[in-house]
Amino acid sequence: MRHGLKTYLPAVVISLVIGATLWSPFIPFAVNDNYFRLYPLSISVLLLCLTSLLLVLLSKVAKFHFILADGLVFACTLYVLLRYDYSQHLADWSIINVVLLLLLWFTSRIIFSFQPIIVKTLLPLVIALMGCLLPIWGMLQLYGWAKPEHLLFHITGPFFNPGPYSGYLALLFPVCLYGFFQSTGWIKRLFTLSFLLMICVLPAAMSRSAWIAIAICLIWVMFMTKNWKVSLQSYYRKSRIKILGIAIIGMLLIVAAGIFLYQLKADSVRGRLFIWKNCFYAITEEPFIGHGIGRFPAVYGKAQADYFTAGQASLSEERVAGYVEYAFNDYLQLTLEGGLILLALTLAWGISVFRCGLSKQRYGYCGALLAFAIFALSSYPLQVLPFGVIVVVLGAACSTTRICGYKSSRNYTLALAVLLCIIAVIGVWKLSKLPLIYKQWEYAEKFSNEKGYYDITLQNYQKIYPYLQSNYLFLMEYARFLGDNAHLEEACEVLNHAKLISNNSKIWLLQGIYYEMANKYVLAESCYKYASKILPMRLTPYYMLAKLYCNPRFLNKKKAEEMANIVLTKDIKINSQRTDNMREEMRTLINKLNTNN
Repeated sequence: MRHGLKTYLPAVVISLVIGATLWSPFIPFAVNDNYFRLYPLSISVLLLCLTSLLLVLLSKVAKFHFILADGLVFACTLYVLLRYDYSQHLADWSIINVVLLLLLWFTSRIIFSFQPIIVKTLLPLVIALMGCLLPIWGMLQLYGWAKPEHLLFHITGPFFNPGPYSGYLALLFPVCLYGFFQSTGWIKRLFTLSFLLMICVLPAAMSRSAWIAIAICLIWVMFMTKNWKVSLQSYYRKSRIKILGIAIIGMLLIVAAGIFLYQLKADSVRGRLFIWKNCFYAITEEPFIGHGIGRFPAVYGKAQADYFTAGQASLSEERVAGYVEYAFNDYLQLTLEGGLILLALTLAWGISVFRCGLSKQRYGYCGALLAFAIFALSSYPLQVLPFGVIVVVLGAACSTTRICGYKSSRNYTLALAVLLCIIAVIGVWKLSKLPLIYKQWEYAEKFSNEKGYYDITLQNYQKIYPYLQSNYLFLMEYARFLGDNAHLEEACEVLNHAKLISNNSKIWLLQGIYYEMANKYVLAESCYKYASKILPMRLTPYYMLAKLYCNPRFLNKKKAEEMANIVLTKDIKINSQRTDNMREEMRTLINKLNTNN
C-alpha cells in the first residue's frame, strides 16, 4: 500500500463491479431460467462497459493490445449469430447471452489492460470470496437451513442441480489453491478457508465429473507451482526402476478409481454413453456446419426415436433412456449445433487463451480453464449461464498484458469502448421488459383455470408468447390453456413449436390428446407412437394407444389388446401408484374386449 490509497481505490472498486458481474447470474430474479437471469447480467455488463469507457477517457496513452483470442471470440460470435434461425425462436436466450459474453470479453480485456493489478491481486481475492460463499450456501441447504433450487436434491447451491454447482466450485478451486501457494498472511488464510470449504461440500454433491476435474487440476497446479518437473527429472536419472514402479501403482490406482466411480452411478454412465452414441449419429448428418443453434433437443429426440425404431437398442439402453435436454458433453453439443467449424473456433480460442496464461505464469487461471475443459467432457456447463461469465473473465485475465499482439491506438480503443456501451445499453433496454413479462406470465398462470377470466388470461398469454417461444414449459402451459378452452387447433400449433424446443415425450402425449379430442385419430395415433419411440420404457404412450384403439370411431380390438398387454407386461424402472392404476385399467379393458368377443 506504499503508493497510497488513491492508487488502489479505483482497482478495488472495479474489482467489486467484476465480482458483482460474476455473481449476477445467481440473483434469484423471477424464475430459475437462463432467459430471465440475463437481465441482472446485462445490467452488470453495462456497468463494466461504462467503467472501461471511463478508464480509456482518463488515460492519455494506449494500453490495449489486440491479440489472436480477440479475433477468435469475434469469429465465434459472428458464426453463431449467422447460423441462428431467427424466425423459429428456438434459443433466443443463448443468442443474447453470446452477445453479452462478447461485450464482457472486450470490456474485461480493456479493464485488465489499464488496471493489471486486478489480474495479479484483486481478482483472485474476488474468486476466493465466492469460494467461501458458495460452499456455505450449499451447507445451509444440506442442513435444512436454506431451500435447494430443486426439490429432488438436498444440495444445489444457487443452481438447479448439484452437478453444475460442483462444476462451478471445481473452476474456483485451482485459483484458490494457487493463491494459497503464492500468498502470505491473512490473504493466505482466506484462500485456505475457501478451498477447505469447497473440499467439505463437494463430496455431498456427488458429482464425479467435478471430482475428476479437481483431482487433475490439483496435480497440475502443484506440478507447475512446486516445479515438480525438475524434481521428477532428477529423480528419474537416479532411480528409473522406482519411477516405473510408481507409474504402475499410479495406473492401478487410476483404474481402481475409475471402477469405483463407475459403480457409484452405473446407470448414469450408461445413460451418458447412450446419449453420446446418438449424438454421433446426428452429427454425421451435418458434420461441418451443424444442424443449427438451438436445434439440439429436436435433432437428438429424432436420433433417439430412430435408434429405437430400428430395433438396435438393448434392454439396458431402453432402461437408461430418458428425456435429454443436453448432450452431457459440450464438445458434442457444439458440434451437433454448430458443426466442426464452431468446435474448431472454440477450441482454438481455448488453446490460445491457455497459452497466453502459461506465458505469464497465471497457473491459477489456467487451472480453472483446464477444470472447465475437463468438466465439459461429461457435463453441460456451456448451457448454464454462470459458467460462460466466469470462463470469459478468467480467459481475459489470462490473455491481457501479453507482450505480443497488435497495439491499438487510443482512438481505436475509445471507439471500441463507446461501441460496447451502445450495445450494452440496447441490451439492457431490450431485456428491461422481462419483469413485466414475468408478472404477466404469473397472472395468466394464476387465473388460467378461473371462470370469468378467460379473455384477460388469453390476452396475457398472447402478449408474452413472442418473448417466451423458446421456453417449452411456457408453451405447454399455454397449449393446455387453449386446449382446455376448446381451442384445439391453436393448442396443437403451439405444441408443434414446442417440439422444436424440447424432446420431452409429454409434448407428443399432450398433442395426441388434443388431436383425439378434435377427432383427428390418425394424427393422435402418430403422436402416441412417436412418444413410445422416444422412451420405450414409459407405459403412458401404450396406455393412451390402447384407449385410442377402443374409441368406437377408431376401433381396433386387436391393437387395443396388444397395447394393453404391453402395459401389463413391460418392465419399467420405477413402479408407482399411477402405473398400478394404469395396469388395473388395462386388465379391465382386456376383460371387456374378451367379453364382447
